Amino acid sequence: MKLVALAVPVVLAACQSNGDDFPLGTGGGGGGVINNGGGGGGDDAGVDGGDGDAGLRLSGRVCVLTDLRKIGDARACATTDAGGLAVTLGGGTAMTAQDGSFTIAAPQGAGFTWHVTGGLNDNAVIRSAMAFGTENTIPAVRGVRYEDLLRSNGAGLDDLSGSIVMRLVRGSSALPALQLTTLDTELVFYDASNSDVWATTQTGTFGIVWLPDVLIPSPARAVSVSLTQQPQGTQVAAPSISVEDQTITFVTLDLPP
Repeated sequence: MKLVALAVPVVLAACQSNGDDFPLGTGGGGGGVINNGGGGGGDDAGVDGGDGDAGLRLSGRVCVLTDLRKIGDARACATTDAGGLAVTLGGGTAMTAQDGSFTIAAPQGAGFTWHVTGGLNDNAVIRSAMAFGTENTIPAVRGVRYEDLLRSNGAGLDDLSGSIVMRLVRGSSALPALQLTTLDTELVFYDASNSDVWATTQTGTFGIVWLPDVLIPSPARAVSVSLTQQPQGTQVAAPSISVEDQTITFVTLDLPP
């Protein structure tokens, strides 16, 4: 298992994102709920002073999506009405411009987690979490759109539960025909030809797994994941994933050949 942007200590002083790709790695924990290998609590405030690395700034973008199957496709990001979203990393905060772009203080140290919240009325987004890595594009989905997806698939998001959206790739290629075989949830959906009604058997051409209602374990711990590749039935190990209450944790896994 290769995680290109790990949720374990990674030092990144001032990386400039190209805004076209999503980070490869596990979405990180926060909110004091579950911590996966050093993801920051809450909005990661108070870590290493949290004021950034000697004034260095990171450029990034919040990619507001209407189609959760298209994580990693910059063409699917909203170019308007993505302004006014709050982005936090370490002790730094930023507000997005209309196209979702922002700049934020570079944190000192490692083990940080991006969070995105905010927006007004129909433009409000579900809280997003993603581990800090080498790319600075954070997916997000509007609340009204996410509620439509939940209803279309007979799902909900209970209290003390969170969602996980995983993109499974090998290099730059999405991986179809993968099944999630173990995780602490009963509801597992996979990308299908319809953006509203998802499949229940295995990943399609986009290689996306959606877990809409993952109960936060007690005592708090990261949920474990296992994947099976078809048709060979080969089991593929995957890392534990942090879950936060009423939050979508975005994860991209780069699987070995």
